[in-house]
Amino acid sequence: MDKAYKIVWRGCGDYTDRAYFESFLQSVTQGGRVLEELNLPICEPATHPYFPLDALRSACGGFQEAAALARRYGMRVGINQWPAFGAEEVYAADDGHEMPFGPMVGYDGRIARRLACPTSPEFLAYTREKFKIYAGAGPDFIWIDDDCRFTHLGTVQYPCFCPRCVAGFEGGRFASREALVDALNQPENSALRRKWSEYGAQRLAEYCKTAREAVEEINPAIDVNLMTVGYSHTTFSGDYIEKCMAAAKSRAGRPGHGFYWDEEPRKMIDKIMEVARQVQRYPAQVLPDVQLEEDSCPRTPLNMAANIRVVLAALSIWAGCNGIAMNHLPGAGGSRPLAYSHYEFDLWRHRRAFMDQYLSFSEGLPALGIWVADNEFMAAGMDTKEKGWFHEDDPDYSVEKVNKEWPCFGSAISADPAHAYATLLQGKVVDTYSDEQIDEIFQKPVLLDGMALEALEKRGFGGRTGVRLAGRRLGLVEKMANAAVNEDFSGVTRTGIFHPTYLLEPLNSRVEILCTSPIPGAAEERPCVTRYGHVTVLGYSPYQFTGTVAKQTQLRNLLRADGAPVLLEPVDPYEISRVSPWVRGNGNRVSVLLVNTGFDPALPFEVCIRGSWTQASLLLPTGERRPVAPVYDGSFTRVRVEGLAPWDFLAVLAGE
Repeated sequence: MDKAYKIVWRGCGDYTDRAYFESFLQSVTQGGRVLEELNLPICEPATHPYFPLDALRSACGGFQEAAALARRYGMRVGINQWPAFGAEEVYAADDGHEMPFGPMVGYDGRIARRLACPTSPEFLAYTREKFKIYAGAGPDFIWIDDDCRFTHLGTVQYPCFCPRCVAGFEGGRFASREALVDALNQPENSALRRKWSEYGAQRLAEYCKTAREAVEEINPAIDVNLMTVGYSHTTFSGDYIEKCMAAAKSRAGRPGHGFYWDEEPRKMIDKIMEVARQVQRYPAQVLPDVQLEEDSCPRTPLNMAANIRVVLAALSIWAGCNGIAMNHLPGAGGSRPLAYSHYEFDLWRHRRAFMDQYLSFSEGLPALGIWVADNEFMAAGMDTKEKGWFHEDDPDYSVEKVNKEWPCFGSAISADPAHAYATLLQGKVVDTYSDEQIDEIFQKPVLLDGMALEALEKRGFGGRTGVRLAGRRLGLVEKMANAAVNEDFSGVTRTGIFHPTYLLEPLNSRVEILCTSPIPGAAEERPCVTRYGHVTVLGYSPYQFTGTVAKQTQLRNLLRADGAPVLLEPVDPYEISRVSPWVRGNGNRVSVLLVNTGFDPALPFEVCIRGSWTQASLLLPTGERRPVAPVYDGSFTRVRVEGLAPWDFLAVLAGE
């Protein structure tokens, strides 16, 4: 079934300026439409939670006039509701409106005078009236923005521990905030931390439910949709996405977070994996309308190249989105306020055919690759022995380390555990899993780093890896052993100067040694990379400084043995480029989005798709679909790609 990639603008400058707004609408509809939907903000850029209701009614009048005009141009128009609870920020302190609600309180007792607690009866009553006013303005939909959360709302830390929230937890069994915080910090109380995270999700969902019920009083046909944030932002409220979307009865989702600009281009990988993890949790009724939040706030349009924005949009389709909500388009001022955007509008007109075809082909296909193990209850499962609980940014629990190099050198990763062919365990993420979850992970091939091995040993699962940790040393090198996966690179060394070497001791003779570390001043070499059955321990700098021919050859051969559905092989084994594959597929068809994440043109390579495929084509950025003659080698179907310009993209489509 043919699909159309939806382009949405979240804000577009001053829509109450009739002449400017009509000029904008003409620009995005003439010569080929680059806009289907508008989300118009009411209160931005204010971050204060209290906007007097009379002033809100007046602002909604401006929305109604703009919406009527936009609908004459064939658009759906909605309200982007901001803020939810406010923000405890310096620039919000002198806005002249005293907040008539109960404030949030941090775990340390700090009171946030500009941040409303979502359990405050006064605030919920205000929210109900606010959303009734929104609904009365006649929007097609209303968005709850991503500040519907309990972290990163300014300087207050890990709210809300106000007396009402403390009393509402666990039947009021904690007499005070101090007693509750002390209990949450105790290492043995992981179950309590899980309950607090669930309680956070319940409180956020109550806010969303209040908004939904208010809208239904006026017009049940108006959707109340939710923008969300990713795991690196917070997992403090656990399954809040599922609970909030259910409470709001959302029919669209907007995965956000990241504030990605292109001064660090490859952080696009971080952004798109954040998006994929969020979409993975969206309920079925939301999936037909998932819009990437192109999160370039504070709307400085020249801080990201238009071409990079298009690459991000293509990647968003892989991540499960079928549209994009632009966030960067204010009027520039002067006599031609939209002139700076003409190049980008034209670019979108020329790339729509690619987006539509890639979306149509990939729709409904699961993401395939290595599951980068994560956990929506990550915070609840963290080890609190050394620092206590309230330090969610601990890098030992990061799920992003692999993003820096693996996907850029051709290893397909994924946020979908059910359809992954292997799992990557990074750092202490395993701390956050139950024994049953760990056992399930080892039913498929597993790759893990030295810190993950250390965590597994503490849990009693170290034997699954075939090795034990024999020590850590700084300043060592990795030396390729005489192993089949290393081909003819035996003896080649690699230096990871910033990272410790995890030395390994095999537990039985079935362990294959893939790399060793020579010990200075001694004749011995100790194993640092091993394979035992389908478990590979990567004890030497697995996520950085892997850009050598020998290491990439080894990794590619390991993934082939683990059952990778797609591999990228250079035509000349010594000419490896930085092409990143993003795979979706099933038994009938496979799509492989390719992005050159380097600044050199990609040299010729082959896309190797496991199994026999008789039909294949290249989908070019222009939308041209070029049939190719695939070659089956007995294991993989090979499609040759002659090259790819820096930060350009195309897709290989195989099957129906």
